[in-house]
Amino acid sequence: MKINELGKLNFIENVSKVKKPKSVEKEKGTDQVVLSREAKALSKNSGNLTPERIAEITKRIQENYYDRDEVIKAVAERILQSPQFRDFLQGGHLDKNI
Repeated sequence: MKINELGKLNFIENVSKVKKPKSVEKEKGTDQVVLSREAKALSKNSGNLTPERIAEITKRIQENYYDRDEVIKAVAERILQSPQFRDFLQGGHLDKNI
């Protein structure tokens, strides 16, 4: 069997020669998170999750409880009846911050 020459792999050499533009510098600063009104309202209600409730939810996730058809159907029904979804259907928009 004869293997033909693949040609010179100059592109590998050229890639290593690429230099960053001098104008690119690391930006100094910090990251920022902005929460919507809805997120802030939800965070006020987050105290309702007790450690016991969190443990129960974790157990249900591990047992694939939420993958059952009746659970998926119930979630879909709640979404369809939510004011935000109804507003969207009437020509509104979904808040991207939710």
